[in-house]
Amino acid sequence: MIFRFVRQDVLRLMIGAVAIAFALNNLFGWAKNRPPATASWPRGIAWSAVSGLTSFLAHACSAPLMAYLLPLRLDKRTYVGTTVWFFFASNYAKIIPYALLGQLDTTNFATSLILLPLVPVGVKLGVLIQGRLEERMFYQISYWALLIIGIKLVYDGVMLP
Repeated sequence: MIFRFVRQDVLRLMIGAVAIAFALNNLFGWAKNRPPATASWPRGIAWSAVSGLTSFLAHACSAPLMAYLLPLRLDKRTYVGTTVWFFFASNYAKIIPYALLGQLDTTNFATSLILLPLVPVGVKLGVLIQGRLEERMFYQISYWALLIIGIKLVYDGVMLP
């Protein structure tokens, strides 16, 4: 029901603005030299819920998830594994609701089939890159990626109907 009432452009703008502010603060602001945050069930559940909702409504769940996970400064393998499992679960959880809303069609499946052979290539490339990056560089790249994601979301929120 919420799908019909939330404007995707407004949601993208809001998430993008928060992502930009969060990334800039961690790259250049007071949070740059802060010690790692501690994991918290309430915050983890809240950020996961926001990520799941924004994933369902606007395909924009990575920014809220990163906002919770990046400050924890997990081992890079733990961080990547956590995000992989989160996206796996959230994407599969959306199949039935999307089907009921008429969001799935042959175009979606054709696109998936065309891109399917690239999955192993992406996984291998990701493992290779992650294995060669030191922890500090991994997190710097992650915050820059979050900044780029935020800019893209703001752009999409302004330019897309």
